[in-house]
Amino acid sequence: MKAQINGMDWSADKDGAWFQMDYDNTLNYHVTNIFSQSEKLLDSIQYKIDITSRHYPKNGKYFFDNTSPFIPYDGAAAIVFGWVKKGIANESFTTQSFNGFVEILEINKTHMRGRFEFDSKRTQGSTAIDTLQVRNGSFNVPLTVVSGKEWNP
Repeated sequence: MKAQINGMDWSADKDGAWFQMDYDNTLNYHVTNIFSQSEKLLDSIQYKIDITSRHYPKNGKYFFDNTSPFIPYDGAAAIVFGWVKKGIANESFTTQSFNGFVEILEINKTHMRGRFEFDSKRTQGSTAIDTLQVRNGSFNVPLTVVSGKEWNP
């Protein structure tokens, strides 16, 4: 998983990105959750990007339509968690996407591949970051968990 965050190159750690399928009983299908971990610091900040799509898991482009800090019931959104390194103490923050998209180019029982782009605003934590621009994002991540019900793509 990689992207540009505010113009700086970012990538997840080796083997530090994956996706899981969680069955939603109300929707009657699995939703996708992409997670990342990264130790790479950009401007003294460590970033972690999570993307959730509450659409039926198939190839397609899904626009982020969250206008509040919550992911819409049948929508998609991204969250960036960050840690600002200042001396001994770390200050954390969370930003929530307010526009953008995730595009699934391939999804099967072993991996998911696609791209993403979004803008996000700070929802809590350190005021060191107010907004983030995430561009040229791509992922090719393994499937690690299927919960709630068997998934057959």
